Amino acid sequence: MRLLSEGKSVPIQMHEMYPDRQSSPVEMNKLQRILQPLSPLFLPPLPAIPDTWMFESKEKPQTFKDYVLEQPSLPSRTHHTIYLLPLTEPGGSSVGSLPDLRILQSLLEAWFGLPCKILHHDPMLSGKGIAVRSNGHGNDVKYHAKDSLRQLRIRLPADGFCILGITMEDLFDSTQTFVLSSISARDRAGIFSFCRMDPAWYRVSCRMDFDVMKVVEEYPKERREGDLEILLRRAHGLLSKEVGHFLGMRHCQFYVCRMQGSSGLHESDSKQDKVDLCPVCLRKLTWNLASSTYEGAPEDISGWCIERYRKLLTHAEKLGQALQAYKLWLRSRLAQLDYNIMPAAAAASASTAEAVAAKVHAGTPPNEEEEEYDEDPILLSPDSESRREAELVMLFSRHDEDGDGRMKVKEFCQLINAVDETFSAISAMKMFEACDANRDGSVDVKEFLSWLLRPQEDPGMAESRILKRLAAETRLAKQYSCRIEDDMLCEY
Repeated sequence: MRLLSEGKSVPIQMHEMYPDRQSSPVEMNKLQRILQPLSPLFLPPLPAIPDTWMFESKEKPQTFKDYVLEQPSLPSRTHHTIYLLPLTEPGGSSVGSLPDLRILQSLLEAWFGLPCKILHHDPMLSGKGIAVRSNGHGNDVKYHAKDSLRQLRIRLPADGFCILGITMEDLFDSTQTFVLSSISARDRAGIFSFCRMDPAWYRVSCRMDFDVMKVVEEYPKERREGDLEILLRRAHGLLSKEVGHFLGMRHCQFYVCRMQGSSGLHESDSKQDKVDLCPVCLRKLTWNLASSTYEGAPEDISGWCIERYRKLLTHAEKLGQALQAYKLWLRSRLAQLDYNIMPAAAAASASTAEAVAAKVHAGTPPNEEEEEYDEDPILLSPDSESRREAELVMLFSRHDEDGDGRMKVKEFCQLINAVDETFSAISAMKMFEACDANRDGSVDVKEFLSWLLRPQEDPGMAESRILKRLAAETRLAKQYSCRIEDDMLCEY
């Protein structure tokens, strides 16, 4: 890399970008180990096919070098707090009410390492100066996003790094009929609509009113079980990505990453919400915090990265099934960093990992007969099979469309069809029944791995063909990922 100094191009090294106190060879080596793009947790992006962000976008990729040269916004001693401003009444299970913002507050503090505070409810959208339209959803209306931003910027507290207005009302702008978010990095303000991220919003029923001979649309008043979990998962994905834009990070195009662009909920649900920052984007975040004048900035960058993963895992575990796939990813990542082994299923607890690591350290192989555990039935395997198992977990995650950690019949059949289009639906259903060991109508990670890694003695020709193709698919993904890793290491 080269920087311009007095009209001359001067080469510099990566470690020279970090402050002197954090650029020692020891610290840089520790950080480099954390930022290794190890597969299968860091997968290359899917091909640019129609109806995806990669296909539609003309945005130029932003490398770490580009990021530093663009001089992004940095937290400072006087401006370092993220503020959440509820524009809709929070709490409650009724449709149109905000989820508990303390959950999102906890996410942002763990994700970015910056303090986050919640302001009092502000009925700003009902005031003057904001254009309003009908959105065709009963009597609901939608508000102009840019007008809302102009109102938000004057509400930014003195110590605020940015202010995020959160609403369950619909938004639009001059070019789109609706938007989920709109931000202004210059004004340090953003507005986010959770309206269309709520599954209950789409649950419209119709009935015939014979008194007036007219079809009447009816909209739900209460959320169903599971709706709030989906809303929270989507809100986590949206906020973590958009606040990254305030820090100057553009959409990621190097890996499946939280900072990837999305053409809609169908795309973000399928991959981005299940992973964390890729090594390129995590390097950007560490450099931003290390270079800032914020008094709470980490002194030990590598230690902060690992502690960040731990805090996010603790946060995800408190939410139960809402972030199930993301929990799998975090447990895999910590297993890589803590014990230098590939996790078998990314779902074992820290205590299980410690037990396996102790056996490996003592030279005692894990007991293969220990298969049943009350709380964490999936072991971490330090042997050669562990890498393949982890790759299969990521394959499971890619086809788990709703991110609940369980594969339904439709999702399982789509996986089989993606591997072999000639495979009949009836045969796929039989394989699903074989995989669903507890007969609860869905396949979890443990059942999926047990079916693939410990198949029946005579699985039959059809199932054998599928198993071989699944193994070939994971090997192909691994080889492609390794080539991407080599290219990206050159960028570092």
